[in-house]
Amino acid sequence: TTHHIDHIIPVYYYKLEEIHKAFNPLNLRWLPAKENMSRQNNITSQDWKIIETLPKEIYPQSIKENK
Repeated sequence: TTHHIDHIIPVYYYKLEEIHKAFNPLNLRWLPAKENMSRQNNITSQDWKIIETLPKEIYPQSIKENK
């Protein structure tokens, strides 16, 4: 596999009751497999620029509390 579907906001940040937000199509993107595997649960500065363009309704509670 050369590419993976990546969660821009990693699933790790979502509580179980809000996990459906993690699978919103706006939170998904194609990434080279190697890059996706290296990200783990980290959010890069480039990711934050993308996250800021996403609708607040798909943010996990953990990010809303820290912003």
